Amino acid sequence: MKTTLEIPDALYRQAKVQAAHENRKMKDLVSEGLRLVLGLTKKSRSRPLRRMTKAPVTIRKGNTIPALSNDAMATLLERAGERLP
Repeated sequence: MKTTLEIPDALYRQAKVQAAHENRKMKDLVSEGLRLVLGLTKKSRSRPLRRMTKAPVTIRKGNTIPALSNDAMATLLERAGERLP
């Protein structure tokens, strides 16, 4: 079921980072949060969580992925159209 929620900007950004860190979709993170609040067990899930078996990105030998500071991440989010306070 689709729905629209109003979530404070700071909370949304934290959730977005958490979901990305766990390689999960926002809808899965929100669903898990609702299950926790409602006291539902893992058995009541309609489908199991997907586990990653390999990295989503292949890095060629000799290349690196730079770590971004919070300021650099905020700049990227702003360019992507995310609203920041």
